[in-house]
Amino acid sequence: MRIAYVTVPLSLLLAAAGGALMIASRKPVSNEWNVLAQPRHPVTPLMWKSADAALGFEAPGFQVVDTEGHRQSLADLTKNGPVFIYFVLQGCPCSIEAEPHFERLEQRFHGKVNFLAVTNANADDSKAWKSQFAVPYPVVSQPKLDLMHLYGVTRSVYSLLVGQDGKIIRMWPGYGASMLQELNKEMAAATHQSAIKFDPKMAPEIMTSGCEFGPKPVG
Repeated sequence: MRIAYVTVPLSLLLAAAGGALMIASRKPVSNEWNVLAQPRHPVTPLMWKSADAALGFEAPGFQVVDTEGHRQSLADLTKNGPVFIYFVLQGCPCSIEAEPHFERLEQRFHGKVNFLAVTNANADDSKAWKSQFAVPYPVVSQPKLDLMHLYGVTRSVYSLLVGQDGKIIRMWPGYGASMLQELNKEMAAATHQSAIKFDPKMAPEIMTSGCEFGPKPVG
């Protein structure tokens, strides 16, 4: 797969740095988060600091091909509105638990906010995951972690909202009930709508991140 990048200031990469499960059939979200006292992967102050530092920066441009063979670029995705990008790790339970929440938000902002899922799985597994979970938006396979490293993403369930102007509105180093409510409000504001209450049912009360992507593969 051929990827074309724009020149990105090193300051953005440093600021943003710091921080799917492939199954045989679609399963409902577990409610175990309602009883767990602590998240699997707590979001640390350093992770928050790095994510907060990305606010207002120009998002790095990219051009990739999704699982359906369609070109996806930041310029195209933000042409008519904001775009929400989130990252998925193959084999990570956090990814499978977070997915339905993002799909609910996509339903709410369908046609107003573009969504893009980025996974480290290979092309075949990424396509199978999209089909198994009936993901209604593009999924991009990044087994060499190019986009993860371009955006300074270290774990799954990291996400960011990019405005139509190409600047990062917000970056989150994980997800949880309060994050989903904040994301709902940010999407409403970015699309010039009044915020409607969003119920993050069965989302973890404590902000949680996903499993580590690890170093960029060589070759």
